[in-house]
Amino acid sequence: MNETSKKILNAAIKVFKEKGFVSSSTKLIAKEAGVAEITLYRKFDSKKTLFEQAVRTHLKPSFLDSKLDSTLKTETFFETLLEERLSVMSESSDLMALVIRESLSGNLPEDLNFSTIVFKALKKVLENHKDHHALLMDTEALSRVIVGLLVSYVLLPPQKSFKALSEKEKKALLKTHVDMLMEPINKQGR
Repeated sequence: MNETSKKILNAAIKVFKEKGFVSSSTKLIAKEAGVAEITLYRKFDSKKTLFEQAVRTHLKPSFLDSKLDSTLKTETFFETLLEERLSVMSESSDLMALVIRESLSGNLPEDLNFSTIVFKALKKVLENHKDHHALLMDTEALSRVIVGLLVSYVLLPPQKSFKALSEKEKKALLKTHVDMLMEPINKQGR
């Protein structure tokens, strides 16, 4: 990615955070980036494309993709999944708040809806794990619970962000969440 594209993406994130998706304009983003609006359109064909690329560039790919080692023991799998995503959310809380706010407001098209993207990625990774271990688990219900948990960390932020927790505090928090996720799986195994 060249310097002009990086400048535009950084400016876009700044403007989107300040104004929201609907109230932002490509003219304002171009001005913030110090480029002509036509230059912005040479790099990004629409505001929607610019928003999507800006979000994907600024969020770690591991948050939005569905790759996770499905051979891990289930408790370790859940712990890894939650730790990765809570870390990203904690490091990018302002961006996450923007994306969630815009998604919940219905301002984003379905293909940019944060909850839908995360839900589909989680469901896919959970289905891979379920199939690998021949588990009886409702991947749709678990995906919904995990999305709700992740969104709650942005909408109802804790006093201390995940990244500010000590390793001991992180492990204790993750254990609480993993125990909750494991409960229905453990019951079915009995």
